[in-house]
Amino acid sequence: MCSSETITVEIEGETISCNYITPANCTNDTLLLFLHDALGCSESWKDFPSILCQEMGSVGFTYDRLGHGKSEATTVKWSKGYLEAEADFLKKIITKQNLKNVLLIGSSDGGSIALLYAAKYQDCKAIVSIAGHSKVEEATTAGIQRTIQNSEKISSQLRKYHGDKTDCLFQNWHECWLSDDFQNWNIETELPKIQCPSLIIQGKQDEYATDAHCTSIAKLIGKQAKAVLIDDCGHFPHKENPNLISQAINSFLNKRL
Repeated sequence: MCSSETITVEIEGETISCNYITPANCTNDTLLLFLHDALGCSESWKDFPSILCQEMGSVGFTYDRLGHGKSEATTVKWSKGYLEAEADFLKKIITKQNLKNVLLIGSSDGGSIALLYAAKYQDCKAIVSIAGHSKVEEATTAGIQRTIQNSEKISSQLRKYHGDKTDCLFQNWHECWLSDDFQNWNIETELPKIQCPSLIIQGKQDEYATDAHCTSIAKLIGKQAKAVLIDDCGHFPHKENPNLISQAINSFLNKRL
């Protein structure tokens, strides 16, 4: 069992909702920092952070990015470079909260933020990127366009997490990723700068990426990285098969840390 404590943190005048997860038995000093997906928040991870924290005996930390979940709303439009800016904002949170021995675990956009953070700051113990993006593929734009076709249903599902921020968030996401300016967004030149152990996970039925996306990220990072493609999984393997993903993370980290 894990206990949780929700706090608010002010970063440069912006109010961020954060959550500490503490397992009944802490056995190490590694802190698992979870980075949610583009349309997600701390709550949308569901039970996965608690499961992993309990299994690893590590304290966890989640936060809602601006405009998401319980954090402050924002009128800032997403544009090319927004993920790089989120990596810099993450650094401010880590510094403000004096977080040590951090292991980043990101889903989708959160996976990209983990990659960018590890390339730039190189002060985390390891990263796990689940369905993170390094560039825009045809599969990415096609998947977003399909999602837009179900926007009414998707927005209804998101509203329980984001409330009146939902419409702005959903619009920001698809308008940014489908914009002409974003089509050449590519962080592959940053990946060889990553020095820490890196587990790159993707579902074989990911709606927004090809299998080659996952394997190319690991290849560009180098020998400290491992790519894992999960059968019968889409864009959220940790929700579709949380026990398998938890086992994969544990197995990788036990060999590398």
